[in-house]
Amino acid sequence: MLIPMSTVVRRFSAAFTISTATMVVTMAGQIFAVPLYLAHWGAPVYGEWLALTNLGASLSVLNLGVQSYVTNDLVMHYVRGQITEGTRVLHAAIRLYAVLACLIIVIAGTLAFMPGVPALLRIRVIPTGSARLILLVQGCYAATAICSGLLLSLMRITLQYPRQLRYGLLDRVSVFLIPASLAAAGGSPLQASTTSVLVSTAINCAGARDASRRSPFPIGISKATWRDSRGLLAPSLAFFASTFCSSLVSSGIILILA
Repeated sequence: MLIPMSTVVRRFSAAFTISTATMVVTMAGQIFAVPLYLAHWGAPVYGEWLALTNLGASLSVLNLGVQSYVTNDLVMHYVRGQITEGTRVLHAAIRLYAVLACLIIVIAGTLAFMPGVPALLRIRVIPTGSARLILLVQGCYAATAICSGLLLSLMRITLQYPRQLRYGLLDRVSVFLIPASLAAAGGSPLQASTTSVLVSTAINCAGARDASRRSPFPIGISKATWRDSRGLLAPSLAFFASTFCSSLVSSGIILILA
């Protein structure tokens, strides 16, 4: 499948521009948001909120690297015109991710309502009830994020990566802008987490729906079996190992600093 050079250049330029914008937004958020949090919440509240949100977000490592493996596999099936085989792989991945998402929600709920977890995290300033809800909300967001991430990755298959990056940029803006704005307006950590998660979930759902409409493979679970889903686990472990290690290191550093 030959692609005109002008199309390649246009898509590369778009991807580079959006990636650069995402990096700028992330850096700006890290530089300017922290002083806002410290000024309006104070260091103790900000540190506790950071610990809770990162603990909930770290549950996304349970995606087991399936997304990376499945996306590469679907690209090969699409290039070869193997739509039936690709559909089976996608349906197997959706089945597996449904189970993983439920597992993440169960773990998040267990951590949120298990006695002693706030004390273990040294949550002393944020009310215990709010701390538990923040952890639960972030865990539920991690569950929805891995599912929408799988569907958004379908845009790479049809060479629409810049479109996927646009949704990622919107998500980054909401993650950094909304909590900081609410903190500056006098909002609580629970309000900041809840509002940010709702907006990010809406963005991800819109992106997933967009990707589903453009996917060469129909969305569903009927063309695969649970055996097919289990078969995705073994080749995905290498991706999972690298993802888990990097997420564990970053989340651990943040938790220690918080």
